[in-house]
Amino acid sequence: MTIKKARPDNRRNFLKKSLTGAAGLTVVPALSNLNLRAADPQSPHQGEENKIICRTLGRTGIKVPIVSMGTSENEYILRAALNKGIMHFDTANGYGNGLHEVTLGRILQGKPRDSFVIGSKIYGLRDNSTGMPLADITAEEFKADFRQKLDQSLKRLQLDYVDIFYQHSVDNPELLKLDMIRDISKEFKDSGKARFLGVSTHTPDVVYAAVDEGIYDVILVSYNFRDEETGTVRDAINHAAKAGCGIVGMKALAGIYWDRERKQPINPRAAAKWILQDENVHTTIFSMRSFDQLEMYWSLMNDLALTPEERNDLRLGQVAGLTGMYCRSCGKCLPQCPHGVDIPKIMRSYMYAYGYREPLKARETMQMLDISRIKCDECEACFIECSMGFNIREKIRDISRILDVPGEFLV
Repeated sequence: MTIKKARPDNRRNFLKKSLTGAAGLTVVPALSNLNLRAADPQSPHQGEENKIICRTLGRTGIKVPIVSMGTSENEYILRAALNKGIMHFDTANGYGNGLHEVTLGRILQGKPRDSFVIGSKIYGLRDNSTGMPLADITAEEFKADFRQKLDQSLKRLQLDYVDIFYQHSVDNPELLKLDMIRDISKEFKDSGKARFLGVSTHTPDVVYAAVDEGIYDVILVSYNFRDEETGTVRDAINHAAKAGCGIVGMKALAGIYWDRERKQPINPRAAAKWILQDENVHTTIFSMRSFDQLEMYWSLMNDLALTPEERNDLRLGQVAGLTGMYCRSCGKCLPQCPHGVDIPKIMRSYMYAYGYREPLKARETMQMLDISRIKCDECEACFIECSMGFNIREKIRDISRILDVPGEFLV
């Protein structure tokens, strides 16, 4: 695909006219380096190219386009995203064994530091079955591990600080109440290694807990059109946004497919529009593995309205009796399992493998579990009632096989 470039003199004139006539528009100052125009979602210039809808990330004051990007090892797509106007990138210390951060750091070299926003995450030494710190380590050991990992991330990114430091994948709200968690988070902010603090989660209860703690500026939360069935995540997001937290959405495509065989894809344009319409979600992280995907997500800036056909597409699961692959992590299954299996995390692994086609990430997620507790073969039948309609036992037995596959074969 050929990317058409505007002549430099035309781009400068276009930017000058856009900014001088932009009364009432939301403008990201750093985007001037990208020769792009920021626009309000209600702007009358709906048909113009290069319009950028921006929202403020809560009390951080950072203005970002509503379309953001999960980092990638594809340097060409990352560079194209930067040139397009995407400025907020999400990564983590553990993604791709560090390669995600290395690649991102390389493409950001030479860019003005105020022209991009980086959020990175650390999981820490936690017991995966409880979501709490390991019992056999001290608070100082726990914090020392965080320091080492953040320094490692900064070295890979070739940066002095990240804009947002996240406590990664928090499933247990009790974790946020611990002094060691508060202390290390505040230490990073006070030292200047992180401008703002955040929490990433798939669980609405954690959103409320993060707000209650009062130190977290940004919440990265799993949210998509399937929440319409309950409104649970929407209510948590509304609560957090009213409290001044910046909200970053993820898992917007709800597993990408309705079925394991991948014969019924979820309409990505419709799913993206659904979350982008929620003004309490200030930006959404999308995985972009091709230039076509990059163009598609960016084109939504010109039209967020869902067509009747797109609304019907989002109801396909209900109409066709398909459960999909997205687990909303409601936790209702947990007390039903006699072995105490972390079912939501296994369902997430299943989604990574069959929906997102990321078997390595699926395996890494499964490895976070206490495998000795996965004893589905010991039960004659599974009586767990899933709010999503999943056949829990079948899915667990299916995805558990991935633990027997060497990691080097999962690419």
